[in-house]
Amino acid sequence: MLAILSPAKRLNLKKSVIQSEFTVPSYLEQAQAVITQLRKLSPDMLMRLMKISESLAHLNYERYQKWQLPFTNENAKPAIYTFAGDAYRALNVSSWAKEDLEFAASRLRILSGLYGILRPMDLIQAYRMEMGIGLSIGEAKNLYVFWSAIITNHINMLLEQDHYPVLLNLASKEYFDVLDLKHLKYPVLNFQFKEYKDGEYRFFSMYGKYARGLMVRFMVKNKIQNHEELKYFDWDNYLFNEALSTKTNWVFTRDFRN
Repeated sequence: MLAILSPAKRLNLKKSVIQSEFTVPSYLEQAQAVITQLRKLSPDMLMRLMKISESLAHLNYERYQKWQLPFTNENAKPAIYTFAGDAYRALNVSSWAKEDLEFAASRLRILSGLYGILRPMDLIQAYRMEMGIGLSIGEAKNLYVFWSAIITNHINMLLEQDHYPVLLNLASKEYFDVLDLKHLKYPVLNFQFKEYKDGEYRFFSMYGKYARGLMVRFMVKNKIQNHEELKYFDWDNYLFNEALSTKTNWVFTRDFRN
């Protein structure tokens, strides 16, 4: 059983109290190739490519120029402590013990347009780059093509060693689409989180992102290794909705009418 999350645009670059030993990303050579391509782009080109503001374009231009190997505790920070979006607020990693981080190291991966796939304690340097941007690298016309086989094969390798080889998709569509499902050898279990509004259950991005992080924290804190146990997730008033769920798509809903 392996869960995947998307990264976050919002970053926390402050020094943190780290409860476990750091690791190094598996595909730094490929990340270096991406950085090399990005360094060829001016701030104006980055602004158009990424559809970001002028100030963000200049900030990330500087980040790409400063990006350097090797990664150390001085120039980088573990991914799970660096990302600070809604899902990562829900993780509340500052409350995790060392055994939580060790469990997450075997059960959680973060997809990344720059680093490909990350373990929670992999060191990263600050960046912003969505998987969906049209950046060509060598013969690969975009990041999906560049990373697809690498990430898919990596996940196959991890699940091959698992007693319950199921991929838990808690990533956004933009990141999940990097996987080559034709060559993924193991089943995928998708998760949806919906709110009751105007007579029906609907997905709202701001709540859904937070709920994905809650599900990961539920898994980590309870040391869950069999995905069937995730049906008992009941944090933040969510409950498994069997009527709306299928074998490959589990829906969790909450309803504040009562």
